Amino acid sequence: MLVQLFICCEGFVNSLLSWSAFVPLSRLTYTAYLIHPMVMIWYYLNLNSLFYITGITMVILFGCARLS
Repeated sequence: MLVQLFICCEGFVNSLLSWSAFVPLSRLTYTAYLIHPMVMIWYYLNLNSLFYITGITMVILFGCARLS
């Protein structure tokens, strides 16, 4: 199905994905992808107490891992 979409609508898909408005967004998301491991390491190294699994730590741990 996906292959058929690219074969059938190659010009439309290519022009949509090559739209110049996506360039800043792509650079921003790539920068976030490169920086987020450093932010997570910094967060865990600066904890003042033992690491307990709470709601917010689950979101930080698995939410960030799911998005990357």
